[in-house]
Amino acid sequence: MQIKKIMSILLVACLALSMFVGCSGDAENSNTTKAPEKATASSAATGKPTASPTEKPTPTPVPTENPHASYFDVDAIVTDFADGFDESYITISSVEAAYINADNPFVTIEQVGSCGEFTVPFGEFENVDVTKYPLIAIKYKVSIGNTVDAGNKIYAITSNGGPSQDDGWWMNHDMITDGDWHLMIINAGEKFANALANEATLTQIRMPTVSETGGLLHIGFVGAFQNEADITSYDTGFALSYGDKLVKDKAPTEKDETEVDAEAELSEFTTDFEDGNDGMTPQGSYLTAEWNYSQGGASSKFLLDGDDMVLDLAYDAISTLERLKNGKPFTLSFDIKNYGNTATNFGGLILNYGEECNTVKNFYETNGLIADSAGSIVSKSGIGVFFKEKGNIMIYVITHDKDTNKISYISYDFDSGIDFSKEYIRFKAQDDGKGTIKLFANDTLLASVTYADDGMLPAAATTYNERYYRTAKILDKNGTEVASTDSALISYTKAFAFGGRAHSIYLDDITVENK
Repeated sequence: MQIKKIMSILLVACLALSMFVGCSGDAENSNTTKAPEKATASSAATGKPTASPTEKPTPTPVPTENPHASYFDVDAIVTDFADGFDESYITISSVEAAYINADNPFVTIEQVGSCGEFTVPFGEFENVDVTKYPLIAIKYKVSIGNTVDAGNKIYAITSNGGPSQDDGWWMNHDMITDGDWHLMIINAGEKFANALANEATLTQIRMPTVSETGGLLHIGFVGAFQNEADITSYDTGFALSYGDKLVKDKAPTEKDETEVDAEAELSEFTTDFEDGNDGMTPQGSYLTAEWNYSQGGASSKFLLDGDDMVLDLAYDAISTLERLKNGKPFTLSFDIKNYGNTATNFGGLILNYGEECNTVKNFYETNGLIADSAGSIVSKSGIGVFFKEKGNIMIYVITHDKDTNKISYISYDFDSGIDFSKEYIRFKAQDDGKGTIKLFANDTLLASVTYADDGMLPAAATTYNERYYRTAKILDKNGTEVASTDSALISYTKAFAFGGRAHSIYLDDITVENK
């Protein structure tokens, strides 16, 4: 086909040239021009005409095979975006999908809402038999300064349906948010066992977006593979082929260490809920003038329990409107009855959390560090007091690893010897403003948390820009250290909240004193 094209071009050039010269095969005469037969005296001398040069035809380039193609030559079912973005391949919820520019071999998911997720099919919308392709590989990058909500899971969509919130249909993600490219590998049969029951096939995977509006998540490919060797081969080919496009974000070099705007001290007050109406929701009530009321399931209500009006806090949260600047002591006291009486979902108190990552005060939402069925905990910073069942209590401190830019926690589980499910117990959290918080039940010391070494997190951890105490210890009632960390996220400012995650607690007579 190329030879015919070149011959045609030469033929056209030859015909054009024949207007000035004889198109013969005689090399000696091929550039000779005949002189005119006659010339008159009045005519000007005729010069030798010069033929216009003909440009040499340019052959059509033959596509060069990717020198790294052999790495991609594995038995797998893969969706990649190197050859262009087909919008039919991604189903979007609350977000936008777009290329930053057409040259990128990946798709970029931009967060434009307060939450969101997207689903990606496999190959040409193929069904994946996980007995043959048991491993799912996802190539991704979370842009620096963005987080992926730990409470938003990765879900399977199968020939059985989905996504579903039932166990065995989802998994906690383990996405690294350092602005670099990473590979996440999922054992589908293990993580999505119930979704793949009865010989079901995997059709799509649902992933969370980043949490911040305007934040970016980049996906290079999503594939189903037979083994890790094939994943490594494919990923190597991807890196070698597009390495100049797979760049790490530049981290900021410094942070503004300006203190968080906060109150000098909390207002002293007592909330007794007596102005509530039995059975009515707190939404729009007097309570919202004193507290942030955050709806999760909107299942909380005022409740007449005996002679007292109390707050039945279920799948919702309330948090203080004010924040107390470091240096001032405060005491928080309240009556609590642990009506939920369960170890599977959080119900309790959060102390000294930061504003960031808790911007909607969603203390009813798991932070993903413990699965619901194992006793989910809440908040992205601070200290938690989880009233589990009867006298069992968990105290935890949220931590941040500066190397992986990920949160975790330290904790202490113990039996207080007091059954919170039978009657109202007067609970007290006393922060001396000097580095110690003591926790009491009916004036009996249960445990303590000490904190020190406040400062900013590394510049790369742009999600956390407030000041946090980094050293923390949990002590039992005898003062014995039971857990410690040098990566704590206990806020430099003071605040408190109550939350329930499908776990009802009854609250009454919440009192704040500056002492």
